[in-house]
Amino acid sequence: MQPGKFTKPYSYPTRGASKISVEGLSARQAAQATRTQAQRPEGRGIAMRRRHKFLLLTAGFGDGHIKVAQALQQTIERQGDQAVVVDPYRESLPVWNELCRLLYRKSAAMAEIGFDYYGWSYYLTRDLSSDSPLFKWIGAFSVKTLATIVEREQPTAIVHTFPFGNLIDGLRERGVRLPHFTVITDYTLHNRWLHAGADHYYVASADLQHKLAERGVPLGRTTASGIPVRPQFERAAQPAAAPAAGSVLIMAGSYMTIARTVKLVSHLLRHPGLTVNLVCGRNETLLQALAGRFFGIPEVTVYGYVDHLEQLMSRAACLVTKAGGVTLSEAMQIQVPVLIFNPLAGQEKENAAYLADKGAALVLHTVKQLAGQIRDLLLAPGLAERMRRQAGLLRKPQAAETIVAHMRSQLEGSQQEQTAAVLATGGWRYHESVR
Repeated sequence: MQPGKFTKPYSYPTRGASKISVEGLSARQAAQATRTQAQRPEGRGIAMRRRHKFLLLTAGFGDGHIKVAQALQQTIERQGDQAVVVDPYRESLPVWNELCRLLYRKSAAMAEIGFDYYGWSYYLTRDLSSDSPLFKWIGAFSVKTLATIVEREQPTAIVHTFPFGNLIDGLRERGVRLPHFTVITDYTLHNRWLHAGADHYYVASADLQHKLAERGVPLGRTTASGIPVRPQFERAAQPAAAPAAGSVLIMAGSYMTIARTVKLVSHLLRHPGLTVNLVCGRNETLLQALAGRFFGIPEVTVYGYVDHLEQLMSRAACLVTKAGGVTLSEAMQIQVPVLIFNPLAGQEKENAAYLADKGAALVLHTVKQLAGQIRDLLLAPGLAERMRRQAGLLRKPQAAETIVAHMRSQLEGSQQEQTAAVLATGGWRYHESVR
């Protein structure tokens, strides 16, 4: 069976009757559809709540896209639907995918010596049309594999949490015609997010909504939902005990060198009463080096990968981090003052500029500046409180719930219209999306 070609209509679980939409039908068709609905026994038939299955597309370039997909998956499954998370690059071209991930991980170090290939490529392609040959070429790598995955999983809809370029046209050329939703995981816009034909976009802010409108996407096809975060960050955002006055949380694992981290912490330890939590993530080299360097110093705690990051954030007086969209969204949820150190060119630099402009973050470019700003922030509670207030204005509680509810309403609205049309014309006909 070809991808996207179905030999029989879907069947729908019976979860209570729903009314048929007759909008757009003739008076005769509407009357017939209404009579058919009235004759159908309660709790039976095709006009019921459908159990949806979402195919969530992500990629392993940083943890942010994967975290968003996982947050959506948890929400979808908690509400009784199905969700499958897939990395098309990893499944279709595993060797190429690992090479690109290696280049991505090395991009910060290469930028330090002036070879900023990631930043160059980001800005060179930012304003390209979504149907440009380059974007189509990028998307073509995974279209065949993705079409096979769609045939295997039989999803109701496809959700993009990574800018794959123009996959939608490639899928349609193979006969795969499904609703597509896109969740943009940054506070800024790159044209690779603008898939031709995507049904709806979910974005971090109203400002980003208007940027999409400037690129030709109607406001009616966008929702300022916020960037989804994992449930524990939602819970940590609730009113809690005040953060420790002199506690600094440094997310060192993804971009801080050993030398810079040691220099920064050494500056901070000159001030009595200040404590530092260092999170190294999966960077084992950094973890071993820092654990050895600060062994026996009670003011410094060194962590590897942690599952309780939201607790460390909620107890911190300030957070030093890179400018990934998901990490910043987590910080906005908890309303911790954010200091961004030397953001990388590309979406991180643009994310940092956006939050700094809103007064929710400070951007520093040298270790000396960063250490001085941390001291000033801890000694000036008024500044920290203003930053917390600004973060509160940017936070979007329950972003995942907002997105999932909207996607379901879009799908169920379309299904009701399809059901009404089918009933009005005398029953189901087999559907083939390949002509």
